Amino acid sequence: VFTDLKLFNQTVSPHDSNSVLSKVISRTEAITIPQRDNVISFEFAALDFTAPAKNRYAYKLEGFNQDWIQLGTRRIVTFTNLDPGEYVLRVKGSNSSGVWNEQGAILKITITPPLWRTWWAYTLYFLAFLGIILAIRGYEVNRIQ
Repeated sequence: VFTDLKLFNQTVSPHDSNSVLSKVISRTEAITIPQRDNVISFEFAALDFTAPAKNRYAYKLEGFNQDWIQLGTRRIVTFTNLDPGEYVLRVKGSNSSGVWNEQGAILKITITPPLWRTWWAYTLYFLAFLGIILAIRGYEVNRIQ
C-alpha cells in the first residue's frame, strides 16, 4: 500500500492548495503531475506485521523500465526528471518468510508536459512559421513587381 507522496522531498496532502492529490495517496488510483515537479518520491508498506523489519520490496515503473527493481528493506522510491507521458508504478512486498504479494500496489501516473511542449503550442509554432514563410513570399512578389 502507498503511504506517502513527496514532491521535492515535501509530503503532499490532499488538503494542500494546488495539490496533485484529491484524496490520500493510499486511496488514489491515478495522479497527474506537472513536469516542473520533477523530484517525485513514493513511500509504501507491506501489511505484514510479524517481523516488519524483514519485509522486502520491489518496484517497476512501466513506461520507464520493464524489470522489477529490488529495494531490499527500503520503503521509498524516488524518480527525477521523468519525461511527459503515462506511467504505471507497481510495488510489491514480501513478508518475513520471503513470500511475495504479486498483486501489490498499483498507481497510474501522468506527467504533463510544460506549456511550450503541448500540442497546441506546436500548432502555434507551425502557424507562426507558416506566417513568416507567407510574409517572405509576399515581400519577394512585391519586390519583383
